[in-house]
Amino acid sequence: MRHGGRHRPSPPLPPDTPPERQLRRVRLLTAFFGLVQIAVGIAGQWLTASVVVSVLGIAAFTTGIVLGLFFLGMLPRPVSQRAALAGLAVGLAGMTWIFFATPLAWPGTRGRAA
Repeated sequence: MRHGGRHRPSPPLPPDTPPERQLRRVRLLTAFFGLVQIAVGIAGQWLTASVVVSVLGIAAFTTGIVLGLFFLGMLPRPVSQRAALAGLAVGLAGMTWIFFATPLAWPGTRGRAA
C-alpha cells in the first residue's frame, strides 16, 4: 500500500480481528513486557557499573541508529525498505564496533578504559 508516496505499514492484526482477540493479545504483550522489566530490574544488582551509566550506555547505543532512520524517513525522496535496512545494519555494526573496540562515549563500561 502506498499513501502519499510513503510506505504505509500493515497492521499487526488483520482488520477483521475480533476485539476480544485484540484485547487478549494486548494483555499478553503487556504481561510479557512487565516480566522482562522485572527480570532486568533483578539482573541490575549484578552490574559492575551504576544502573544510570548502564542505561545511558544502552540509550546511546540505540538512539543514534533510530535517529538516523527517522532522518532518512524525513528526506523528500522516498527510500526503499532494503536501503533503510542496509543503513540500519551498517549503523548497528558501527555502533557495535565503537562500543566494544573504543573507550569513546562509554567511560567505565564495556569499552576499553581510557
